[in-house]
Amino acid sequence: MFLIRSANSNVYFRCIEKSYPSLLPQATVIVIFHNEAKSTLLRTIESVINRSPPQLLRKIVLVDDNSDNEELFGPLQEHLEKLPIPSRIVRTGERVGLIRARLFGAEEAAKDKMDGVLIFLDAHVEVTKGWLPPLLAEIASDRSRVIVPVIDSVSHETFEYEPIEDDHERGGLDWKLLHFWIGAGGRRISEDESDAFPTPTMIGCAFAIDREFFYASGSYDEQMKIWGGENVEMSVRIWRCGGSLLKAPCSRIGHVYRVTTPHSIPGGVWAKVETAAANTARFAQVWLDPNYLNFYYMMNPSAKSLDIGDLTSRLKLRDDLKCHSFQWFLDHVYPDSGFPNKVDYVGQVRLIMISVDNMQCFIVIAPICSRYRCNRWTLRSASMPLAREARRECEYVMASVAFKRSC
Repeated sequence: MFLIRSANSNVYFRCIEKSYPSLLPQATVIVIFHNEAKSTLLRTIESVINRSPPQLLRKIVLVDDNSDNEELFGPLQEHLEKLPIPSRIVRTGERVGLIRARLFGAEEAAKDKMDGVLIFLDAHVEVTKGWLPPLLAEIASDRSRVIVPVIDSVSHETFEYEPIEDDHERGGLDWKLLHFWIGAGGRRISEDESDAFPTPTMIGCAFAIDREFFYASGSYDEQMKIWGGENVEMSVRIWRCGGSLLKAPCSRIGHVYRVTTPHSIPGGVWAKVETAAANTARFAQVWLDPNYLNFYYMMNPSAKSLDIGDLTSRLKLRDDLKCHSFQWFLDHVYPDSGFPNKVDYVGQVRLIMISVDNMQCFIVIAPICSRYRCNRWTLRSASMPLAREARRECEYVMASVAFKRSC
């Protein structure tokens, strides 16, 4: 397959007509890799160079997280030396994982001591034409904005570029504090569908951030290991500590969603699972209000026994930045979340019935915690004026599964 091809992305006609300021900040693109296929890595780099205005690219920094594939040494270096944009490889010397490797790359980018934007990309992406100006323009108007593109899919089997249908999806947060995709939720601010819009969280495979703001807002939690949880931690922290997270529909990037990890993981698969869980528990311990922290541990009891390291520096960061509470985040950024507030019991929906005539829904719920003596009970929702609204209310309760009732 050619390194450069036409990517069939769906772009609004308004994006084609959209104009951007003539003076935009330059970007340094940071790509982390560990034993990535050379062709996939080069397609990432070549797409960035060939589909970006050259005056907006300062340099490309590749961080090799201790690869042992011979093609990623001499042959890769020879290719980089021929590129029209300054590109260099820095090697960690030991396996440090995505989070610390990105910090390593950011430090390398900062050596020129010039202002600009950092763009973090996975090593298996393909940017499309026009992807860069929308990201930089948003940051140029407000340096506390973190901007994410629309993430299309690239088949892991055929490498076919597959545009997503809903490019106004937002990033949400589930009860395990993991990212998942949610609908627009009526949170559009502009009537122009090409304008950037708020998203509670990001998936983390591609985002742009002002370099100075990256460090001022806390960069990454250095004690998080390998991979997992860093994207939602950063998302919530950005919102709560003076920034915002926006999605730019006119910027599109294809991403290879892997079914399996093609390279080795320190400690094996179970170590990866435990590491991601510990990272998420660190996020919970620092950034959740006490009532939500209790709920998190109720839903994830095994997290209590994990070694999550010292939290002193992250708690100090939260206090120094005078960050808003998690409740503020839910109220102002993510009001359609399924997080329960001041609940007595939590359960799983086993059966849901909708009465269209009476505009009511009945939900049979079985508790998930054996210490509760009730086996099941029924909760009736408030009546709604329309059958469609009644159904929506039932679906909302089924998603939230939060209620007040004593046994």
